[in-house]
Amino acid sequence: MPSKYKINLTLMKRKLLFNISLLLGCCLAVAQNPAGTFRLLTSKPIAGQVVKFTYNSKGSKLVSTQPVHASVYKYANYKWSIEDVALNVQNGEYVGEIRLSAKCALAALKFYQGNTEAPEAVDNNDNAGFTIIPVNSKNTKNPGAVIGVALLQMPVLGSGSLNYQNDFNNKLEPSVLTKLLAEESQIPGSDTKNYIEAYVAMQKTIKGEQFSVFIVDWLNNLLKRTDLSEDDLWNIQKIFQFTLKDKSKADSVSKVILQKYPKGAFARLEAFRNTMQHDKTTEDMIFETEGFLKNFPYSVWLNSPNEQEFIYYETHRVLSSMYFDTRKFDSFLKMIPELNFKTLNEIYRWNIEKVYIQKRMSKDSLSILAQPLMTEMLKKINDGSMASNGFFSKEHAIENAHSELDKRLVIHIGLLADLNKNEEALSYFQYLTEKIKLTIPELNDTHLQILENKHADKAKVKSFMELCVAQNAVSPSMFNKLKTLYLEQHADLNKFNDYLSSLKSFSTKEELKRKVTKSLINIECIPFELEDLDGNIVRSSDWKDKIVVLDFWATWCRPCISALPAMQILVDKYATDPKIDFYFVGTMQFGDYKPRTEEFIKKEKFRLKFVYDKINDKTGAQDAAFSIFAHSFNSSGIPRKVIVKDGYIRYTTEGYSGSASELVDELSCAIELLKAE
Repeated sequence: MPSKYKINLTLMKRKLLFNISLLLGCCLAVAQNPAGTFRLLTSKPIAGQVVKFTYNSKGSKLVSTQPVHASVYKYANYKWSIEDVALNVQNGEYVGEIRLSAKCALAALKFYQGNTEAPEAVDNNDNAGFTIIPVNSKNTKNPGAVIGVALLQMPVLGSGSLNYQNDFNNKLEPSVLTKLLAEESQIPGSDTKNYIEAYVAMQKTIKGEQFSVFIVDWLNNLLKRTDLSEDDLWNIQKIFQFTLKDKSKADSVSKVILQKYPKGAFARLEAFRNTMQHDKTTEDMIFETEGFLKNFPYSVWLNSPNEQEFIYYETHRVLSSMYFDTRKFDSFLKMIPELNFKTLNEIYRWNIEKVYIQKRMSKDSLSILAQPLMTEMLKKINDGSMASNGFFSKEHAIENAHSELDKRLVIHIGLLADLNKNEEALSYFQYLTEKIKLTIPELNDTHLQILENKHADKAKVKSFMELCVAQNAVSPSMFNKLKTLYLEQHADLNKFNDYLSSLKSFSTKEELKRKVTKSLINIECIPFELEDLDGNIVRSSDWKDKIVVLDFWATWCRPCISALPAMQILVDKYATDPKIDFYFVGTMQFGDYKPRTEEFIKKEKFRLKFVYDKINDKTGAQDAAFSIFAHSFNSSGIPRKVIVKDGYIRYTTEGYSGSASELVDELSCAIELLKAE
């Protein structure tokens, strides 16, 4: 290796050690690029008190024109938690504050833009962390302060720092880890038994080939202590089982745990695993699952919850499904009141929603079971159970819960509307989030159904549909009803499209135009052939001077079929334009697909140009034309709309959102832009 590279590597190590030293000596005051600037307003952070800070995103990856959000990751008692942090803008900077618990050893702030789960941009000080290490009432660091730094910067060590890191594989040098362990040992009250997992992982990096001998000796000495808790013993057991692959020693420690803690967390997990073995009859499974809940009551766990919430989530989910399938509905209803929102939501989704869609039960009977579930879900919407064991903040967990409730409410309202329980159905609209009100075509269809069942006057019905058009969330049936009402008042159908356009805001139309313009492409299209229903050949080379819209679909593709009524609206819109043509290409089908296609067309009475894709000579599949486009777009998904002009692919879109108006507007915009060229 040339000497200049040795010098650079040495400088990098020194810089890393220097940064770590800064972290251990005090909190970070000012971060370096590519991070923003983080500054404490509280001169000396003290555990148990409020800490104030400022943040300026200049120099980071965050965009100055978009709002910035923040989360704080706290490490206390060797466990992580996460909270949202409110930010206010003062003098061009973000100002916030966080309360540190008395046991807080470390707090790290992460700033981001966009969604918490999938942020568009993140600033966590280039993985080093905007970190605060407080002192306690004795003016010393709290136990875990240094271990928290190690976990924050190298999550693979275990007891992870949740989702703080951009790079989960971020590593620290053995020399740095050695220094960190030494620093942690100097903190009053620090004890390696409280961070066994992290200690072992750090020593594995430090010791290398000598690790196994060293750690076995260390674990055996640790087992001699008389103050080990169940968690301590369990951590030791896991090291023997998974890290050292020593089954004999792991089994020996397991026996000790079961003897000392027969109703503890380890015993609970073992009993759960045995119960969930699936080589049993349904009746035996019900009997054993009920037995598990008697031996390890959910109420006992609720009084002292740990990270085993998943056990009761899965147990209740499985048991409720077995009750439902065996029609033990009294038992099904009896279990509902004690469950949290997360579990209730899954029970509703897996049982009520599935049966409603598959039409496997009378709707009257289904509503009797659905109502108590929905009532309990509404009571517990803010219980924080969607927090996923601390992966999300409680605030974000509640946001997730409302998002899930929206999905269940769509089904619940639809069920009640089908039963003509109109007032009851309308009462549930108040629980929908603003994000989805008037934005889901399926729900708008149901709302319209309720209005019609209540014999609402035409003006009210029309006004409602106009609001849906403004939100671009209109189903094909709603579109046609609105057209009918329009024709009752206006003789000229040619102005119907202008009327629809007038219902949408200028900004909405401009945003769509920007989006479509940005998505225009120019890929040369390899000539291909299709076959019409009469067996005639349709050649792409004959489409000169035309804009041709291709809709690749299949009889087995539900979204494809759902989108066809919307495409019929689009075809009708351009029916008198000789420069625009449409072909609906049946592709990737099998068996007797031609008779099936013709039967489907006859039944649905579409006025569309249906054609068949030809057989691919290379593969034998019915996708000769579609494979050309699939290769161009690196996707074989359908429905796929493709617009071709002058032998070039100019626009494409995949999938179907469920909104006829949205699809019509998008493709109309693309067609008009191409016409104007």
